Amino acid sequence: MKITAKLIIEVAGFPKEHVEKVMKEVVENIKKDKKVNYEKINEVKEVKEMWSTFVDIEIQFNDLQDFTDFCFTYMPSSIDFVEPEEFNLESNEMANLFNDLMGNIHRYDMLLKNFKATNTILKRKLEAKSK
Repeated sequence: MKITAKLIIEVAGFPKEHVEKVMKEVVENIKKDKKVNYEKINEVKEVKEMWSTFVDIEIQFNDLQDFTDFCFTYMPSSIDFVEPEEFNLESNEMANLFNDLMGNIHRYDMLLKNFKATNTILKRKLEAKSK
């Protein structure tokens, strides 16, 4: 089942030139693997002491797995399906989708817990040195 979707992908950081460069690289990387119907990179603007931009992009995907993999890689902030208008999923497709989703959620949860533990250890070391 071919899928066409409009997506918004955001990049934020600093300096401004880096944000512009990264966004261009993101779009170039997408175009290497996907059929892009159109893209519009928006002007980089300063937001809360950082620089931010986004691309409005329409992409064609081979199937639901292709779309899901793309979403985990690029983390779009908005998704609008153009085609198909309806999804009829078999149970194994739905199971694969949710297994991928849960696998990534567990991976991110583990990363966050590791960062928190590392942060706690570093704080303790700093506190011990300052005494």
